[in-house]
Amino acid sequence: MIDEALLQHPILLLLVLVLGFVVMDPLQMGPLGDHEFRPVKHNIAPYKQVMERWPRDNESRLGFGKLEFEDEVFGPESLEFDALGRGPYTGLADGRIVRWMGNDLGWETSKQVCAKGIDSTTHKQWKHEKKCGRPLGLRFDKESGDLYIADAYYGLLVVGPQGGLATPLSTHVEGKPILFANDLDIHKNGSIFFTDTSKRYNRVNHFFILLEGESTGRLLRYDPPTKTTHIVLEGLAFPNGLQLSKDQTFLLFTETTNCRLMKYWLEGPKNGTVELVADLPGFPDNIRINEKGQFWVAIDCCRTPAQEILSHNPWI
Repeated sequence: MIDEALLQHPILLLLVLVLGFVVMDPLQMGPLGDHEFRPVKHNIAPYKQVMERWPRDNESRLGFGKLEFEDEVFGPESLEFDALGRGPYTGLADGRIVRWMGNDLGWETSKQVCAKGIDSTTHKQWKHEKKCGRPLGLRFDKESGDLYIADAYYGLLVVGPQGGLATPLSTHVEGKPILFANDLDIHKNGSIFFTDTSKRYNRVNHFFILLEGESTGRLLRYDPPTKTTHIVLEGLAFPNGLQLSKDQTFLLFTETTNCRLMKYWLEGPKNGTVELVADLPGFPDNIRINEKGQFWVAIDCCRTPAQEILSHNPWI
């Protein structure tokens, strides 16, 4: 019997009791102690099925790439170039948006979400990022020169060609705050599509989104003429990167929790529908398009068999 085995092995019994105490956390001392945990089973494709479809890079070719700007900036997420090809521009953990000015000049602060940005090279900056925001998605309107920003704490913003402080455009939808704006793209009609990763958690607490498997993320659209924000899709599992197609008949977005790339049709007979493009071998982040109309997806980390178990049993 299990009970008899535990009694005969006091060390094993002690380990079981300690583990039970940690899991129950009656003193609420752990990171989840005061958190209302709501585990949801992930809608993720089987590990073996997915990994068999993707060729392995046994040579680790990405590891041979040149590492740029090491220890110069902290928190860069999205890269963007202006209409003149200058850049890259990127957002930092202290709310600044900086532009690379070349080897002689280095990085220049071009635009800011707020006026209190501090040195972003510290790895403890995440503790302060709520103060001045965390600009994640960046897109230039190539005609006006305006830079649109999806900020994790301040929603959708815009900065004019001359730089300076950002102006908020969309911080709420249907009367409730946007907690985690993540990425965006600009449609030819002027509308701005952007992702809101979760209705429950902000960027600092993004780990809970993955841990729970919760699906409260949304695809939103901001219409400049009416200055209104609309919900396009909801019930998404960590919607992250976003990219319009070359002809803008559809857009792609990544669902990080479910490790997949999704398509939302904007025109044609499938208008308004969603379909799966690919199950990915890791957790996707941003997505961008090249001149050929091909899509590049950045993957943060690979999937593992252990992650498969946790995905289907989030209450563990």
